[in-house]
This record gives sequence, structure tokens and C-alpha cells, in this order.
Amino acid sequence: ARPALMLLLGVALTAQAGHTERAPTYYELYANGVHVATGAFEVGDASLGVERGAHAEVGAQWTSGASQLKAQVFATRFSRFIALDATGNTFEELNEDGELVSLPEVAFRAVRARLVGVEVEGKTRLIDSPWAVDLLGALDLVRGVARGFGLEGALLSAYLPTPLGDTSFLHFFSDRAQGISNSTFEYGALWLGVL
Repeated sequence: ARPALMLLLGVALTAQAGHTERAPTYYELYANGVHVATGAFEVGDASLGVERGAHAEVGAQWTSGASQLKAQVFATRFSRFIALDATGNTFEELNEDGELVSLPEVAFRAVRARLVGVEVEGKTRLIDSPWAVDLLGALDLVRGVARGFGLEGALLSAYLPTPLGDTSFLHFFSDRAQGISNSTFEYGALWLGVL
């Protein structure tokens, strides 16, 4: 549900909460081979259960004529987030040139995870006639933390697509393992764009 409360001066407040469940995909269950795009040997887990998460979001939107500014803050907690975890093993195969290459092995598994972020979008009318010309902008900040990973972390970023697609001109991210046993994987992302 997404109720909106209209305030004075064209400002609306929104709130949303939800619970999601997703069955594992066929490749999360049965992967057993090289994934060319990631350069890793992926291993599925046929015993994976349903991915479960709870989501909450609050936001505000201001509108005046053709101008608009929206901001939202969100948090999602997964009790079972299906992600890739590095096993520490390697897989060797011959490449196209006949050379032996080693690829890291990663396995799908369920872990606890949390995503928090802020989204800001705005637009303003620059020219009204003979054609309408608008200036659009967006800023997204996302931080993801997954707990329970092995020594080398995991690929949490697969669930954080660039919200602006190919129009994004700056994409920055960093990841790091933390803790004594490297049991936490963190992912941060910043996307800026002017359309």
C-alpha cells in the first residue's frame, strides 16, 4: 500500500511498506558452469528456499506547474537473500587461445542482508514554446550489507541495477570485507544523471 498525504503548497508525503517472497531461479538452483560475464564458475544449490524480505519507504514530492522534486528514503531487510558467495576454490579451463586459466568458484546461498538508500529526482521546465524542454536530474545512493559470507565476499551488486540505465554519467561503487572472519560484505553505490 502507498498512501499519500497532500500538504499545502503542492507537497505530498508518501509511505509504503511491504513483504516480498521470491522463489529461487533455475540458475540459482542448478548452475554448474562458467558464467562468461562475471568470469567465475557458478555452482547452484537445489536446496535453496524462498528469498524473503521486508521493505519500508517514506517520501515527499513537490509539484508546481511543470516543475517537480521527489525524494524517498528506503530500507529493505532480507532474512534470506540469495546471493553468490566465493568458495575459495578455483576452476581451471582452456580459453579460446588454448591457454589454461583459473576462474574463481562462487556458489549461490541464502544470507541475511540489508539495503538502505535515498533517491532524489527533479525536473524543471526550461522552455515552454515552441516545444517544451525540461531539465531532468536524479541522484541515487544505495548501501547494501550482507552477513554470513565466506572469505572473499559476494556479488550483491547484481540486485542493484543502475536506475538511470545508459543515461547515467557517473557510477561509483566500492566493496569491502569487514570483521575478524570477513563475515560481512558491503556494497555502496552512487548514481548521478542529467537527462
